[in-house]
Amino acid sequence: MSHALPTHLESMYNMVKRAFPDGITEEEYYCLLFVMYESMSNNLMIDSIKVVQHDKKVKVYNFTVADFHTYFVSGWGVWVHNTACITITPERLAHAS
Repeated sequence: MSHALPTHLESMYNMVKRAFPDGITEEEYYCLLFVMYESMSNNLMIDSIKVVQHDKKVKVYNFTVADFHTYFVSGWGVWVHNTACITITPERLAHAS
């Protein structure tokens, strides 16, 4: 099965709302909730993550699949894995490439 992958994907992220320690910016605590795989189980490289705040409310859908955290999204053959949340810091992004 072959899929033409898009040049970008949009995804909601979980911004943890909490009191941050002094000296730590909110941007250092983005929680990445997805790991993408091709339908043939080859890892896809994430070149960059761009955070966009919308001026208006955006309709989103959040759902749970019983006993599964991984499911296909759209017609591109992309899996989304929404568990094992990790903290993304500028240092981790720098070492990822």
